[in-house]
Amino acid sequence: MNYFLTGRNEKVVLLLIFVLSLFVYTRDLGSFGIEFRDDEVFYYQSSREMLEAKNYLSPTYFGKNRFEKPILFYWMVIAAFKALGINWISARIISVIFASLTACLIYVLAKELYGRREAFLSSLILMSVPLFFRHAKNVVPDMTLVFFISLAMYALIKNVKHANGKYSLLFFASCGIGFMIKGYSALIIPFLALISYLIAEKDLTAIRDLKPLRGIIILALIISPWFIYMFLRHGNDYVNHMIVTETKNRVLASSDGWHFFSWAQMFLSHLTFYLRTILSYFAPWGLFFFLGCITINFKRLDSGHKLLFLWTLITFLFFSSIYFRINHYLLTIAVPFSIIASAYLSTDNQGRILYIAVKFILRLAFAIAGFIVLFLFLYISDESKYNIAF
Repeated sequence: MNYFLTGRNEKVVLLLIFVLSLFVYTRDLGSFGIEFRDDEVFYYQSSREMLEAKNYLSPTYFGKNRFEKPILFYWMVIAAFKALGINWISARIISVIFASLTACLIYVLAKELYGRREAFLSSLILMSVPLFFRHAKNVVPDMTLVFFISLAMYALIKNVKHANGKYSLLFFASCGIGFMIKGYSALIIPFLALISYLIAEKDLTAIRDLKPLRGIIILALIISPWFIYMFLRHGNDYVNHMIVTETKNRVLASSDGWHFFSWAQMFLSHLTFYLRTILSYFAPWGLFFFLGCITINFKRLDSGHKLLFLWTLITFLFFSSIYFRINHYLLTIAVPFSIIASAYLSTDNQGRILYIAVKFILRLAFAIAGFIVLFLFLYISDESKYNIAF
């Protein structure tokens, strides 16, 4: 295998991965089975209306303004409609293409961090993850978002390791395009991973090498024109929808008076929800992912591996901390999940697993006990002094 995956032959392997992904995900693409979701109707119908009305800037749904999500995914579906006709296969082909591109991207990223064997196995694991498979056949922007977040993280890892200006451009461009597909998570996940890395390493070199001023200009050029247009056309109706419905109600809560204790309870509930999501919607690979996480010595990792794990951790913590929860949010860790599971399966960790697992469980027990003691202390004490309203 290593002999085959050398030089120009790796381009052949990437092509084979892409073609295999297309074959897998286009099977029964026009049918309505377990993959069919209500959200598909929104994007299908809105894109169809925009094309028929030649209105390419302000989405509608049965004639009413649709302010959910930015414009870019609608444009992609419209382009597919123009090329292939207005039908479900045309609408869903966008997600299929980006799922296939992600299967190729994970090969390149895993090879950068580990090797060819892990890279090939990572692609196969990713393609077989049930949640990934489902969204690869849906007319929803999640799969396209996964690709651009993964591309941004790949560029960040390459830039941290090699300090190459072209990766800085790719990082900010990917974040901006991802934002124009589905919003703020395309910025939050890569930037929180970067900030966490800077804090962990106590080194500002990575942010300097990214050329942040140039990056902010790139983001502004990608993001601002359409939002300015929507504000000028729809005024406060659009602004209120974006601030309240799309942001506040999802990130914080739909009601007032939300305090520390309710947030802590919600956080623990969401954290366990997403851990169960890994074991169910990412089956059968979830166990190997968790084993890969607890057998890693973080202090010995290089910059690229640290960013890979921070990518995973930040995603878990961020989505656990916001009010709205849904299992497909974890699609954004499908790439690091598959690489970590692959790395564990490709190395001989079994001799150390019992010792490390016991140590991890003991540390977790102490952490939970400490949290319970702190919670009881705050609860028994004068609660009003510690409430933190959001």
